[in-house]
Amino acid sequence: YEISRSDWSSDVCSSDLFPSHDTIDISNLDEIERKTFYSCVRFLVAPNIVKGDVLIIDVDCLIFKHLMNFNADIGLFFRQDHRTNYVDPFWKIKVKRLMAGIVYINHIHMDFLHYVKEFIQTNERRWYADQVGLIKAHKTFKNKKYIYFSPDYLDWHMRNGSYIWAGKASTKRSLKYQNKMAYFNNMFPIKDTL
Repeated sequence: YEISRSDWSSDVCSSDLFPSHDTIDISNLDEIERKTFYSCVRFLVAPNIVKGDVLIIDVDCLIFKHLMNFNADIGLFFRQDHRTNYVDPFWKIKVKRLMAGIVYINHIHMDFLHYVKEFIQTNERRWYADQVGLIKAHKTFKNKKYIYFSPDYLDWHMRNGSYIWAGKASTKRSLKYQNKMAYFNNMFPIKDTL
């Protein structure tokens, strides 16, 4: 992964957020493998670039409130609804129990993130690989101090007062989500200078 903060001017992005790119050849991957790669790449890149605490969220999430400092080693989001009973036929575990849309890692506990990265790299590129890696890391690192995010930290019902709205497929098609996304795009326009 090749990253150079000096390559990006301050009017393109802030000093705390900056783009990166990789040179991994994915031309030999089929469509499902490519989708899986793109959904997992944040867990592959983060251990290489993060120097402090990190909050990894889905790119299509909308953040509405300041996200407080978390008094924990690791933060995860476990679902509390009926969909958590789904057992994926490939992974043979309840993959929808833990959502990969928001993950917090204290910089002292990067071993957790390295475990997830290693899992993703050494297993098949199948859908839910990131979630399975997180579930297995959670089971492996039992002695960590965890915070479990409440539904207002990854809200796909788009409730007022939530910290983050999740951009799930049906959510992204809703007028409410699209209007709020347009609001943010106008507030923080991305300059096409690349």
